[in-house]
Amino acid sequence: MLWHSFGGSLNYALDKIVNEYNQSQHKYYVEAINKSNYQNSLTAAATAYRSSTQPNMLVSYEIGTAMMIYSNGAIIPLYELEKMTGITIDQSDFWPAVSGYYSVDGKLAGLPFNSSSPVLFYNKKALAKAGVTHPPVTWQELTKVGEKLIQSGQGCVMTAAYPSWLLLEEFSAWNNLAFASANNGFDSMKPKLRFDNQTVADFLTQLKTWQAKGIFQYGGRLGSADTLFTSGKCAMIVHSSSMLADYSKLTTFKVGVAKIPFWQTKDTRKPQNTIIGGGAMWTFALPKNTPNADLIYKGVASFYQFLAQPKIQAQWAMDTGYVPASGQWGG
Repeated sequence: MLWHSFGGSLNYALDKIVNEYNQSQHKYYVEAINKSNYQNSLTAAATAYRSSTQPNMLVSYEIGTAMMIYSNGAIIPLYELEKMTGITIDQSDFWPAVSGYYSVDGKLAGLPFNSSSPVLFYNKKALAKAGVTHPPVTWQELTKVGEKLIQSGQGCVMTAAYPSWLLLEEFSAWNNLAFASANNGFDSMKPKLRFDNQTVADFLTQLKTWQAKGIFQYGGRLGSADTLFTSGKCAMIVHSSSMLADYSKLTTFKVGVAKIPFWQTKDTRKPQNTIIGGGAMWTFALPKNTPNADLIYKGVASFYQFLAQPKIQAQWAMDTGYVPASGQWGG
């Protein structure tokens, strides 16, 4: 059993892959179950584990990585699963930036699957109407672009989903600023936030000014800002690349995709890099004395091996907008 949080087109894309796996062999069967959003699925899985009704696999977002790794035995790391089953996955196939995020001492603990990157989506129709030829490259350009869009009758220029992720963590990484101590939290279980710097303060102050002018609109936590963009109210949105699957199906306007803006200063003339988003698949330990436990673990490992294939990674990326976790695209 696999619990996940993919809705809409993403749910359809996952079901297609799961069905393909089930039809490729007849020894194991995977059932994928949608458990609403990431927070709900993680909470539900933790509750289920305490009552010995946990799923075999859970897709958890990158924020839950530390919880998965330090789960006190609830989660079986991928490298241990490989030892238990004899079914291996070539870690070298994955992009280092992706595999490193889900590794412990250089060994994969979770299977990278739905890796995403923050991007800027924009309403091509709205920008053309305002005479805007391209979305802003820097945040400073948003003022001029925003004024043109407002003058053209646009009710809101830009919004952002998951603001703590996109407007703080990713903003910091993109502008080569520390978000937290201890290598941005990767080297310690007790990091301290470090985004209390002048650049972030200036950016948040500017957001407040833009909010008052209608150039920026806060859409709430998590992905609730999504409807501000899909309804046409806001002309642009900073969001996960995974939204391409649904946005490409919009019929009221065509959607463009661009890099997220960076905050230009005398020390920052070009952006640095963003931090991987999305999530990975994690294996729950079975309750003691579970019948056929060895067979179940082998089924999980077999499914992971199937997902790691370059052709499946390519299919998933093209169907969703997620970044392929593997760099070895092939036939």
